[in-house]
Amino acid sequence: MQLLTRVNLLLGANGSGKSTLINILAGLTYPDRGVLVVDGSEYSSARRGDWLAGVRSLAPSLGVLAEKPGFPLWYTGRELLHSTLRAAGLPAKSEWVECVLDELGLTSSIDRRIREYSSGMMQKLGVAVSLAVEPRLVLWDEPTANLDAASRRIVVELMDKMRKKGTTFIVASHIPVDFEGKADWVGLLELGRVVWSGRPEAFQSPSTRVYVTCTNTHDSRELGSLILRMGLSTEVSVEGNRVLLMLGVDSLLDQSLEGVKEGVLEAARGLGVEVVDFRIAPNTISELYYNLLRINR
Repeated sequence: MQLLTRVNLLLGANGSGKSTLINILAGLTYPDRGVLVVDGSEYSSARRGDWLAGVRSLAPSLGVLAEKPGFPLWYTGRELLHSTLRAAGLPAKSEWVECVLDELGLTSSIDRRIREYSSGMMQKLGVAVSLAVEPRLVLWDEPTANLDAASRRIVVELMDKMRKKGTTFIVASHIPVDFEGKADWVGLLELGRVVWSGRPEAFQSPSTRVYVTCTNTHDSRELGSLILRMGLSTEVSVEGNRVLLMLGVDSLLDQSLEGVKEGVLEAARGLGVEVVDFRIAPNTISELYYNLLRINR
């Protein structure tokens, strides 16, 4: 697995190994075996000292947000940030940290005890701690977990801001939509193995997803059954008032997408069903994730 010096997104279902990989790179977990190569230098897991030297060489400064950070609950948020800065040999007062706190909406609560924080506030504090020293390398494990939609967007915007300054991110997530258009490299993990990796645009999808929206659930079920019987798609599912068609490579060799659309609309007319939308799913990281999971299961 070769990572890029920008935003690297690790995708995978629960238990696929994302958190383990993040912890290994952070030096929190020791690997059973393997070799880490940084700027041409190899560090083997055969000797613990060599491996830890490799981890330290990943970046002069490192920011980490673990899945379960285990903060000292008797600290205030500010005390935790001050400890982080002092451990890195930096002044406790930092304009950058104040900026991060302001963007995350933590300024008014930063002097409260961490035990009083909600799960969302604690997640924001974890993000702030991981960025406090303006690290060159950031390891994030599910950074948008427990956050509302607005806060998730702010976290991604902070990542994008630091990325433009040259910071490298390795982000583990099972919510790819949060990082749409932001990832330079994607790796899919399954049972501890990297089953696919590369730039998102390099993946050639083995199937195309088409959504057909009807006016109600009953009509969508009727239309879905007819589409299947007509052979327009070999895989059809119904989600509320939408019919999902999975068109594989073989299907598209026999007919064009326009031909599929004409067939669907003809079937709908025969049933007296109104189709209000016919949409081909865009090539997104979410689609990439969905298709890769289907291939490997």
